[in-house]
Amino acid sequence: MKLAYKILYCHGLGSSTTNRTAQFLTKYFAGTGNHVELLNYRNPGSHTKPWRISEWREDIENRIKHDEWILIASSAGAHCAINAAISRSKHVKGLFLFSPGSALDLRYIETVQPGAKKTLENGGSIIHPASRNGHEALVDLVGLKQFMETCASRREGPIPIDCPISILHGDKDPLVPHQNSIRLAEKFSSPDVELKIVPGGSHFLEMTPETIAFFERFLARFSVAENERVAAKI
Repeated sequence: MKLAYKILYCHGLGSSTTNRTAQFLTKYFAGTGNHVELLNYRNPGSHTKPWRISEWREDIENRIKHDEWILIASSAGAHCAINAAISRSKHVKGLFLFSPGSALDLRYIETVQPGAKKTLENGGSIIHPASRNGHEALVDLVGLKQFMETCASRREGPIPIDCPISILHGDKDPLVPHQNSIRLAEKFSSPDVELKIVPGGSHFLEMTPETIAFFERFLARFSVAENERVAAKI
């Protein structure tokens, strides 16, 4: 498999660089000669420092300010990857999003921890639980509102990203309704957006033969792009 770009994976809130998706990517690209990097956020989750989506976005922007990259991101990581793709459009040549945390409101935190909304609105904070091998994270109302208000889906008009985009979302996701991804896919200005809703899929999607085939269809776009680039030089 030949790709023209570096690949950066950005995990979601409560997760880590050792999650199932990160492990899949590491194994999938092993020995292919492609550069795969699992982003280490400055604050992936802490019991003392409140989580801020703006820091995650800056971490992505700083990492991709040189060269050309394909961004692969999950959940809240997809939120900041989309914004980074807007601000670093010359450096982002593709987006693959797992269960993107798009268009969420305070009801989200209630699905994570019942009663959390009232705690946050009263000036308190909560510890966002970790998924398998993940990081627990201190969350307050300031951070959660920043997450909601800076979501690219809230922009007026199209989301100005023109590279190929693929979105994978389960129709049984209890944290982010899959309808959010349907609306998100419609907002991108890119003419090359593909969305797959996985029947029975939860928020943490398994890499099955079906989802791997969808991922490989995304990657094939860049093999074609590279072949076209080489042909243009001949």
